[in-house]
Amino acid sequence: MACGGDGDDAEVERSVGVYEATLREVVLVELPASPDDDLPVVYAMGADGEPIGAQVQAEVAKRLKDEAEVRFTDRRDDVVDVDETAEPVVDAEVLVMLGPVAEAGAEVDLDVVLYRSLDDERALVVGLAEQAAAWSVVSVTPPG
Repeated sequence: MACGGDGDDAEVERSVGVYEATLREVVLVELPASPDDDLPVVYAMGADGEPIGAQVQAEVAKRLKDEAEVRFTDRRDDVVDVDETAEPVVDAEVLVMLGPVAEAGAEVDLDVVLYRSLDDERALVVGLAEQAAAWSVVSVTPPG
């Protein structure tokens, strides 16, 4: 599974494409529009405790820079206010926990958790397909 280390160029591009499509087509479409035209802030991290590689982080943030300010973190507690009862995400709309990307295949099921607070957390399985060297979301379902 590609996630922690960046790997070779093909692995990096595969992870970037899957994460970019997931953030754009699943996460960003749910965020409210800002009255000030400020870009929404989205935190992202590896769901399995493994950090997402630096090359992948940089490229995902670059590709989405006109749509959101994507910030990567390695620790949930760095972006969640654990001193508040509801433990909300700090200074952002959402924390997205992204599962590892399968190393092969033109179709991928990606485990994703969207976290806003203890009372607002959703686990999803995002189905993606690669066509003409581009990834797109084909399904979003609860796990199970």
